Amino acid sequence: DRETLVKTIARADEVGLGTIVCADTLEEIAAVAKMSPNLIVAEPTALIGTGQASDLSYVRDTIRIVREINPEIMVLQGAGISNGQDVYNVIHAGA
Repeated sequence: DRETLVKTIARADEVGLGTIVCADTLEEIAAVAKMSPNLIVAEPTALIGTGQASDLSYVRDTIRIVREINPEIMVLQGAGISNGQDVYNVIHAGA
């Protein structure tokens, strides 16, 4: 739940640990960004394990949302990244 995640991130910060949180929808990503983890893994649940890449609009939107809330948070786009062209596409989209 949200409260547990907030407390966990705060405690990790207290003891010098980095935090990585996965999020699916744009709404979830915005909510998680407000908790200030070190890194957000942005990946639609439906794409996990499929090898299918996220739409570039999703990539751009997730990065924009996180940067608007806290530009210090890194965003990892992992869905369907399997070759150099995939890496190029997400970097070109702003990752």
